[in-house]
Amino acid sequence: MALHPHIRIGYMDAWFEREALLPCAAYRAAHVRFLRRARENLGYLDRPATTADRLIITSRKAIMPIGTPPSAHKVLGVIPAYNPERDALEVFDEYLRTFDLLDCTTIVFPLTTDSARIDGLLSLCDGLLVVGGGDIEPRFHTDEPAHTALKGLCPPLDRMGIEVIRKAYRHGIPTLGTCRGMQIMNVALGGSLWQDLPSERTFEGTTPVEHQQEKPFERPVHGMKVAEGSLLASCIGADSHQVNSMHHQGVRRLAPCLEAVAWAPDGLVEGIEAHHASTQSVDFVAEATICIGGFPTAAARREPDRSGTGALPAYSPPAIIHPFFLGVQWHPEFLSDELSLQAMLERMFSYA
Repeated sequence: MALHPHIRIGYMDAWFEREALLPCAAYRAAHVRFLRRARENLGYLDRPATTADRLIITSRKAIMPIGTPPSAHKVLGVIPAYNPERDALEVFDEYLRTFDLLDCTTIVFPLTTDSARIDGLLSLCDGLLVVGGGDIEPRFHTDEPAHTALKGLCPPLDRMGIEVIRKAYRHGIPTLGTCRGMQIMNVALGGSLWQDLPSERTFEGTTPVEHQQEKPFERPVHGMKVAEGSLLASCIGADSHQVNSMHHQGVRRLAPCLEAVAWAPDGLVEGIEAHHASTQSVDFVAEATICIGGFPTAAARREPDRSGTGALPAYSPPAIIHPFFLGVQWHPEFLSDELSLQAMLERMFSYA
């Protein structure tokens, strides 16, 4: 079967004009159904398409078998990363390779904060992925001055990410965030971050943990403990795992509607999730000052001190039961087996 991994199709009439270029009737029918839904939901019926009105639609199969139901083809929305060297948004190759292995259509969100447009894009998605990337502008989560170690900032991307994540949370859209993605999920719902772990965060009496590893990124560098009964445990198991680590920011104050469900040996949060119907609530807090074997002890399971962590964002997330709202601090796109991005996205789609 021939593969054609990238098909670029514009909104509006351009979609239907290029319908004949798709390779077979079943594939055309599936995409016309998807594009008609996009056309209706995005509200572009009364104006011509523009250069900005473009999506990249990525599919592993350019030719779908005759009779394949369009509903079997999931749609994944992706919030991209910012590349400061190119001053552009992008999705790294490791993610693209994973998308190629999944039987899904991928929408890379354009840079926008238009609420109606974001609603339209999200209405097309069966799930949302928030990828890793640069640092997050501190004004979105604290009133402290920006740290000198910050790099790769893109405030417009932060603003879009916060808006998209809040809407995905409110509407129950299955959502997965990796590294920076986990961090901005926490910020979007009212949490805060350490701006620079090496200079701001110290825990006496704990084993030093390497949070900024060098290549190869496929190499795990520290352990992680996962809470039993959590959504994350249902994905990868409630055991100790070895993960990679490429970050110098991290969860400081946990958003009130989220819970921490995984920790590095020094107590730093490695996984967060919203309350969901399939698991019991886990009452551990974001930061642990006492750790044994990498898991917070009872003395650390207390309400965190919210003083000195910056002003609380002017946002009060609704208390809801979410089917799948999960963030992980490690980079699963470099790992294999149950810790891989492919396995986690397949698990996420099972909740769509």
